[in-house]
Amino acid sequence: MTTIARTRRAFTLIELIVAVGIILVLLGLVLAVGNVVIGQSEVRQTQNMMEIIESSANEFKLIMGRDATYGEDDEPCNDYEQYDLPQGIKPTPTLQFSLFLISNNELVREMLTKIDPDSLRTVEYEIAGNEFQALDAIDPWGTSLAVIMPGRKYDLDCDPGSYERDEDGTIRTQWEELWACRDARPLFVSAGPDLKFGFGAMDDSSPEYAQDNVFSYEPYTEHSQ
Repeated sequence: MTTIARTRRAFTLIELIVAVGIILVLLGLVLAVGNVVIGQSEVRQTQNMMEIIESSANEFKLIMGRDATYGEDDEPCNDYEQYDLPQGIKPTPTLQFSLFLISNNELVREMLTKIDPDSLRTVEYEIAGNEFQALDAIDPWGTSLAVIMPGRKYDLDCDPGSYERDEDGTIRTQWEELWACRDARPLFVSAGPDLKFGFGAMDDSSPEYAQDNVFSYEPYTEHSQ
């Protein structure tokens, strides 16, 4: 009787260990699936915010009858003295200025209210001695969105040797070294979960850091067709 009882207790212990192991595996699977779902939700939230900002910029374009212009530092033969978006040290301040610029229109300002208030913050900065208070768009991981502005129209007579000509007929600016704009559209970029863009002018330069970036559309790269 004693031998049988001990055998039964040992067998029950094994069953418990197996059961606990199965539960742990299932919990791991649930957590993994949950993380994937949360990650997809955050990416979609970022893309939705980018869509609203791009729609607002398009509305500004319709109102003004032209694209917003970006101040590139090297103009070989054309006089581009007036810019809507002055050149900044990084693309991110340009987005702040962009939101400041387009939000001065009542209709555009109303469109921007569709963005989750938790994804916007007020910032102050200075350009050319002038102080501005503007909105800054924040992705779900807490990093400011960046915007890569397309260059001006490529000038066939003056630009050869000065700039590379993009597929959309614009010059390729210094900010388009990694991701070039398509169809002369501003490209909005989120650094993603790793909080790094992978662009040397903004943080650590490494292609691996750019793998989880979220874009408003697929940018043109040297590997694009």
